[in-house]
Amino acid sequence: MTKDEAIKAMAEGGKLTHDSFTSDEWVAESSVGYKFEDGCQCSIFEFWQMRAGPSWNNGWSIFNN
Repeated sequence: MTKDEAIKAMAEGGKLTHDSFTSDEWVAESSVGYKFEDGCQCSIFEFWQMRAGPSWNNGWSIFNN
């Protein structure tokens, strides 16, 4: 899915993964921004600021554990 679709899916409660993530990595929206499988959190702005390149515009999918 695209970046825009991923943002929408996370806003709707989905856990997402990306082609560049390892098989156990995911990101999901939380009350403070985004949270990760390891418990870390960051703001939505910070997350996308670090992922501004074209490789992040596609390659998103729902995380299935």
